[in-house]
Amino acid sequence: CDIETDGFNYETDPILELGFCWTPGKAAVLPAATATPAVLQHLRSLFQQTSKEFVWHNGKFDARFLKKQWNVSVRIDYDTMLASYTLDERRGVHSLKYLARMKCGADWYDKDLRKWLPTTKTPFSKVPEDVRWGYLALDVHYTRRLRDILRKAQESSEEVADRLMSDLLL
Repeated sequence: CDIETDGFNYETDPILELGFCWTPGKAAVLPAATATPAVLQHLRSLFQQTSKEFVWHNGKFDARFLKKQWNVSVRIDYDTMLASYTLDERRGVHSLKYLARMKCGADWYDKDLRKWLPTTKTPFSKVPEDVRWGYLALDVHYTRRLRDILRKAQESSEEVADRLMSDLLL
């Protein structure tokens, strides 16, 4: 899951859209304009379903926006940014774009946005909807792929750590 917003302030910068990816290559985008009371109620129910796993990249950011603006509480079952930190504590290597490039072989898929975002202060809503939606679909696609990759790396790291600890204790 992921959202796109017009900035970083969850109190003043509106949510533009919410994206989901249930399997790599299968994504959906919910534009904010379609977030009617009935849709929001459905989202509230969806995020409470324990049979589903909700994967985010820096989910705390998105959760704050969704709670404040749409009154939707989300579950963060797995966070790829936090998972990345468990494997590599260095700064500067945990952004979604960086991880998508390094772990999934993605290109710089945000490059098409630059012509509409000349400065860091330009609102994201200046990007045409179809371009934003394609970008968000790729964000959630790579977040979902990273979940599998990072989880496997975490499990391998745990096995190595367990063996080392066992050897040290013997």
